[in-house]
Amino acid sequence: MEAIFSPIKSGNFETCKTDFFVEHVRILSGKGMKTEHYHDFYELYFYIGDGMKYFIDNKSFYVKKYDLVLIDKFTYHRTSYNEKGNKERILFYLNETVFNMLGYTDNNTVKQQLIDLFKKKKISFNDEFSRYFYNRAMNEIIPYYYDKANPAIGHLQAKLATLELLLEILKMDKNNQLIEDDSVLTSQEKRVSDIVNYINMNYNKQITLDELSKIFFINKYYLCHIFKEVTGMSITEFIIRKRLAEAKKLLKYTDYNITEISVMVGFNSVSRFISLFKERFEQTPKAFRENN
Repeated sequence: MEAIFSPIKSGNFETCKTDFFVEHVRILSGKGMKTEHYHDFYELYFYIGDGMKYFIDNKSFYVKKYDLVLIDKFTYHRTSYNEKGNKERILFYLNETVFNMLGYTDNNTVKQQLIDLFKKKKISFNDEFSRYFYNRAMNEIIPYYYDKANPAIGHLQAKLATLELLLEILKMDKNNQLIEDDSVLTSQEKRVSDIVNYINMNYNKQITLDELSKIFFINKYYLCHIFKEVTGMSITEFIIRKRLAEAKKLLKYTDYNITEISVMVGFNSVSRFISLFKERFEQTPKAFRENN
């Protein structure tokens, strides 16, 4: 259950026809997000609760109050909170069109540097900048975004203020003022991390449970158990979601036809690919391409 400190209900951003969204959220119960997921937009996750864990791509990070998590496009992620304690965050969702507001020519390099920040996954700030980030988000960006009197102006102000924050973070990065923590993996998470790496590099091939069991010298039943415990889903489901996420990239950014894409991401049947895509995204690959 979530309490959302905003004038509108939160939804699945992947279905929202907008290039920018921000909200202040407190989770009232439960240990983590209901659906482990990929999405095709950038996410800033500014945490203001008690300690929690965030599994991103193939690594697990301990996140404390005022840490900033940066989720790149098409990157698998899952939160894991303690049952007790404060679970509160400010979320920003951005599409590439927001970065295009910087303009072109000389600003292209800056735009790419901002996008590259999302590869860092998790960063921390000094106390002064942490308070500054929190105050700008709560007292400026969120009120701008939810300004009912002037929504168009408010949305634009919110985007510009968020870009300004990101530019300040980029400047801190260049001055070596960011604190980048290494991921913290238990032995179990390390095993799963290695398996996720293997899947990420070989999703376009046929991958079987027996194969993974032999490669990683682990009983396949125990493998299934620890994989689901760490990632929140079965190995088969993880592979399917990875393939579909890669298919979305190819549909959006290339001219390969549907059959070619089906083969490129590892499906041995185009009808199976289309069926799964429609089941998960409520539209065919062709419709997705036409709408994006």
